[in-house]
Amino acid sequence: MLGSWSLRDIEAFIDAFDEPYAGASTFLNGVRVRLRRATAESLDGAFHPFQTGLVYRKSQDRLFIAATEGSLVVGEVLSDEGTNILQQVRVGDRFYSPSEYLEGAKRIRVFYRATGLTTEGRSALGTTRAKHPRRGLTKAGAVGSRT
Repeated sequence: MLGSWSLRDIEAFIDAFDEPYAGASTFLNGVRVRLRRATAESLDGAFHPFQTGLVYRKSQDRLFIAATEGSLVVGEVLSDEGTNILQQVRVGDRFYSPSEYLEGAKRIRVFYRATGLTTEGRSALGTTRAKHPRRGLTKAGAVGSRT
């Protein structure tokens, strides 16, 4: 998760990459996933900053993720293949977005074209490269991209 961002900023960020896009990228258990259908709630109260990104409750169709200002309730967690893996996520798992991953996305030169945002003929948001946080591998990634 984006630990230094407000809950409302995280919600807005995920909304920006919702349908028709592939979802906002983050990591779960060392694997890039995409989040969609997210809403911010404060019913369960605020959480300590160290709890940010932890899944603290799960229902049949939603995950409740801790944030300092409340909860992020997520309805879809998609694999890179586009499969909803929400049921595979467990209470205690943590979503996180490495800072170098986010910084890499900011360094991309974006061009506005009639077809949308692009970088050198590719989707602007699908060309960032980030080191895998656990394995040190470089792998193509995105903060969000159109499929």
